[in-house]
Amino acid sequence: PVPGAADGNPAATPGTPATPVDDAANPDAGATSGTPATPVQGAADGNPAATPGTPPTPVLSHTRERWLRNGREVSQRGMKHAREGWVFEDALRKCTIGPSTVIMRREAFQELGGFREDLEVGEDYELWLRLTSRYPVAYLDEPLTDKRAGHADQLSQKYDYIEPFRLQALRDLVRSGYFEGWADTRARAELARKCRIHASGCEKRGKTEEAAAYRAEAARYEQPAR
Repeated sequence: PVPGAADGNPAATPGTPATPVDDAANPDAGATSGTPATPVQGAADGNPAATPGTPPTPVLSHTRERWLRNGREVSQRGMKHAREGWVFEDALRKCTIGPSTVIMRREAFQELGGFREDLEVGEDYELWLRLTSRYPVAYLDEPLTDKRAGHADQLSQKYDYIEPFRLQALRDLVRSGYFEGWADTRARAELARKCRIHASGCEKRGKTEEAAAYRAEAARYEQPAR
């Protein structure tokens, strides 16, 4: 595992950081996933974005993408989230990095274990959580990729609601103890929030037992980790 600093910022940890290789791994190329590496040591006082010092070099760069549905461009004006630097807190809420726009250091991809191949949906969200809890990311504000939606064979058409897949991905990371310190605190808070939202949806649909289970789960994650 990457050694963590006393205050949780890997940039502040003494020693020489790992040298990235020159080859970039394309996540869309179907690289084999494996067991994620041991998580970085957590912070005692908060997000490394607020810690003075030189941050580590980003191991991932992504770009803006153009969204097309039925031949028309979809506006992204309402997308208000961090796209570069330490983006972990925004990445918790939703998938903020389009995998088709990514170039990534092969060394980092292998260190993290690649995508979880058992997740039909949300495998990109899950990998970006692991990555952004350790590293800042770079961003180019140019639309270099077109994303086309509305086709019958797309997963977004197969499932009306994909948030449960993200909830499961985040739940597995929290339960496994992958995050520590500041990252674990924020991940638990977001997991509780997602559980409450799902519970509300269940209540609206008359699924009272499922709603109660999710509210109980939210309450557990709102408690300090032991």
